[in-house]
Amino acid sequence: MEISHVSMRHFWFTLGIAFCFLSSTWCADSSHLSGGKAVERRTTLVGGKQDVPNFQSDPEVQEAAKFAVREYTRQQKLADALTLWKVLSAKYQVVEGKMYYLTLLAGSGKHNHKYEAKVWVKPGKYSQMSLEDFKLISS
Repeated sequence: MEISHVSMRHFWFTLGIAFCFLSSTWCADSSHLSGGKAVERRTTLVGGKQDVPNFQSDPEVQEAAKFAVREYTRQQKLADALTLWKVLSAKYQVVEGKMYYLTLLAGSGKHNHKYEAKVWVKPGKYSQMSLEDFKLISS
């Protein structure tokens, strides 16, 4: 029985697809690596937004929030500088570095407001931050 070159390519292609599917399913489960026990792990989806676990104590989130408030005050040339009171929520997206999507409580004097900020933390030895967006969402 003679096997054509085309059918061999089809065989290897099909085998490759099956291998990719099975290996991604096996690796995604990963219970085989922990003896069948549930293991908490933090995965990163490139391009997808994800919650930042423990954002209240995450130093990079806190620094990005402080930067956002400080930079917004500078850009708007506000007479009364905003003060960051609290980070209410934080998500991130893997880009070239990280894009943080923050909900903040900030204000000047006795007036506190909710803001949404978008801060890009660029990768590198000396991480640089850039304020991409900052807007009031409630008074």
